[in-house]
Amino acid sequence: MPDINNLIDHVFGPFRLTITPELVTNYVRATGDDTQRWTEVAPPGLFSAAFFQAAPEFFEHPEVADLAHSVIHVDQHCKWFHPTPIGAHWSVTGKVTAVRQRSRLFFVSFAVDIADAMGEPLVESTATLLMTDGPAPSGATAERVEPRWHHKRTNHTPPFREVPILKSASREDLIRYAAATNDFNPIHWDHDAARNAGLPGIVVHGLLGSAWLLQALGDGEAAEARFRYRSAVLPN
Repeated sequence: MPDINNLIDHVFGPFRLTITPELVTNYVRATGDDTQRWTEVAPPGLFSAAFFQAAPEFFEHPEVADLAHSVIHVDQHCKWFHPTPIGAHWSVTGKVTAVRQRSRLFFVSFAVDIADAMGEPLVESTATLLMTDGPAPSGATAERVEPRWHHKRTNHTPPFREVPILKSASREDLIRYAAATNDFNPIHWDHDAARNAGLPGIVVHGLLGSAWLLQALGDGEAAEARFRYRSAVLPN
């Protein structure tokens, strides 16, 4: 019988990812950032592309595949050691570090680390993922009518000159972000999948929201951050 606990300390990878100008441009556009800002180094939020180099193999593993029907990103911790120049080669590994179970719900700690071609650390990150083997428990939120495909509200682009910073994404933007990072979790594009996960409808990727927050750093370098996704952000 499959048991996700058998995967604790199991390493996935290493996977290789080249930080090409095209990858950076697609990511910057998908996150509503300024394309003129990232011409020499990659945005710190691009670690999300590395996350989804390692995560698919984890989700498809026989010990966990039955739990991957519904995956919700609960929180994310990241530590950056130094910026990544465009053209660099990443070595990416993933590892299950802890599993907590509450009835049919599994809270999985999944670490993704990035090193450069010489093996020097670039990013250390750990995500908490909520996984279950079926529909969400009773008490799901009221259903939402999805907005039009292209519809979104104000989206400020760096450099920011005022606060609060206003960001938004259309359903089309979510597909563009998924293509840039390989994060094709169906709750971000399939209404029924989102409803089965207990959500009101399609939701914005947690790491897209993190990218918006990181944009507020301006020209400063990211060092360490913790993101907690307490409530769903909806496309509009």
